[in-house]
Amino acid sequence: MILNSLIIIKKSNKMYPYHNKIKQRIKNNELLRYEYVEKYKSIRPCLLLHFDTDPQVRPIREHRFKE
Repeated sequence: MILNSLIIIKKSNKMYPYHNKIKQRIKNNELLRYEYVEKYKSIRPCLLLHFDTDPQVRPIREHRFKE
């Protein structure tokens, strides 16, 4: 029973590396525009990246702005 709990915790700590995918999309010239907004859903402040392919809008949190 403890083993199952550990597996669940380990899976939940995995992060989807979507920042790397976003960087690749930018290199592929898919970025149409970007904008800084005060709030996007629960992200505040937020950099919104608009792409010509799905998903078309990707939010970036403030601590990732410099990347």
